[in-house]
Amino acid sequence: MTAAAAAACAADMVALYTKNVGMPNVDRVTGAVTYAQVAMCVASVRAVHVGGRMYNVEIDRNETSYTMTMIPT
Repeated sequence: MTAAAAAACAADMVALYTKNVGMPNVDRVTGAVTYAQVAMCVASVRAVHVGGRMYNVEIDRNETSYTMTMIPT
């Protein structure tokens, strides 16, 4: 595919792999945990030049997870 087609394809893939993710927020005073919904792309998308006028669009899915650990005070 050409550079223009690769750029359009990459933009479509970013839109396809963007989803709402619950991101934890911890209140420093009370320790209460709340979750905020944020839009996050869960993949690495890049157009890679393979030679001449040809490009590939590579996608590496990297689903995010959050872990919280209590730190003793």
